[in-house]
Amino acid sequence: MNIYLLGNGFDLHHKFPTRYIDFLHTIQFLSENSEHEFSMVGDVFGNESLKNKNGFIKECYDKHGSVYSSTPIQSEELESIISRANNNMWFKYLCNCVSKDIRWIDFEKEIIRVLQAFNSFFNDDGDFSLYDDRVTFDFSHFPSDAEDRHIISQFNFFIEKSEMWQARSVKMMCVKNEYITEKVVGSDSYHLMEDDIVSELYVSLRELADILRDYLKLFVDNPAKEMARLGIKPYFASMSMQSQVYSFNYTNTLEILYGNNSIDHIHGNTDNNIVLGVNPDENDEYGNVDTTFLQFKKYFQRVFFRTDISFLTQMRFYERTPKINDRDLYVIGHSLDSTDEDVIRQIFESAKTITILYHNETSIKDQIKNLVEIYGKEGLDVLREVKDLQFVPQAEIRWE
Repeated sequence: MNIYLLGNGFDLHHKFPTRYIDFLHTIQFLSENSEHEFSMVGDVFGNESLKNKNGFIKECYDKHGSVYSSTPIQSEELESIISRANNNMWFKYLCNCVSKDIRWIDFEKEIIRVLQAFNSFFNDDGDFSLYDDRVTFDFSHFPSDAEDRHIISQFNFFIEKSEMWQARSVKMMCVKNEYITEKVVGSDSYHLMEDDIVSELYVSLRELADILRDYLKLFVDNPAKEMARLGIKPYFASMSMQSQVYSFNYTNTLEILYGNNSIDHIHGNTDNNIVLGVNPDENDEYGNVDTTFLQFKKYFQRVFFRTDISFLTQMRFYERTPKINDRDLYVIGHSLDSTDEDVIRQIFESAKTITILYHNETSIKDQIKNLVEIYGKEGLDVLREVKDLQFVPQAEIRWE
C-alpha cells in the first residue's frame, strides 16, 4: 500500500478556492455586499467585482461555473458566516495585513507575530497604576517597538474604547476593570490578568477556525458534492485509490470525488473541529514549555480535538513492525514548510521511498528550500540516498 501526503495544492490543482487569500477575499466581498441575495455559489464566484479582485477565483469559476450555478446556498448559513466574521478580531486584523501573495504559511506567521507582541507586552517592565481615578498603563518604559504596539492596538478588546490611543505615539492607556487586578489589596498597584486576555484571543481564533470550516463546506465541499451528483469525475494519474492518505487539508475532496475513505485528516476536516494554530518551537521539544500560549500550538489542538489519533496509532504500528515500512510515499500539493515539520518527519521516516510531485519550477525550488530548513543539507542528502527521494512533475487532472 502506498502512502500519500496531501497539502492545499491538491485542492488548488482541482481549481477549488482554498487559498488563504480566497477565503479572506470571499468573506470580505460577502460582507460588503450583504444587502444582496446570493442563492447559488455561482452568484458569489461569478460576480465580476470578486473575479476582478481575485484571479484564481475567476479560474475556478471558468472551470466549474456550471456546477457553481446549480449549487445552492442556505441564506442562514451565509448570514452566520458574515456576522461572525464582521465581529471577529482576528479576521479584522488579517484583512488589514493582507497582500496578494499571502499564503496559509504566512497566516500562521501572522499568528506568531501577534503572540510575540502580546508576550512582549506581558513581560514589559512598565506598571499599572491609578491615574485620574482610572487604571492606566505607562508606556514610557515599554521595551517593544512601535509595530508591537500597533498590533496590540488592533486587538483592543481589553482597552477602554473611550480612551483609544495612537499606538505609535501616546504613552498612556486605560484598561477595562475586568482585565486588571490589584497586586496587593490597598496598594493601588495593578497588573494585567494575562490568562483572561490570552483566553479571549484564543476564543476569537477558534471562532475564526469555525468560520473557515463553514466557508470550505459551503464553497468547496458542497460544489464537489454537486459534481458527484452530476457525474462529473476527475482522473488524476498520480493518485492510486488503494492507498493510505494523510491529508493536511480540511476539505473532503478526495472522499467526495474519488471515493477514497482511507484518509486521515491530521488537522481535522469540515465535518468536525479543525486545527488552526502555529507549530511548536524548540522549547516545546526540550521540556521548557511556556504554557502561556500553548493552546495556540497545533500539537496541543491535535490532542485536544483528537484529530491525530488514527495517525499516531499507525505511526506506532509502523515503528513496531519495520518490515511494513516497504511503502512508497507520494507528496502531492504540500509545500513541506517547517510549520508542519513534526508530522512531516514522522511520515517521511515511515516510508521506503519518497516521491515529491511539483507543480512548476517555483514550487520545486520552494520544496527543496523547505526540506533544507527541516533536515539541513546533509539530512537532505541522506533522504535522497536512503529514501530514494525524487522530484517528479505533477500530472494534469482530466475531468470526465
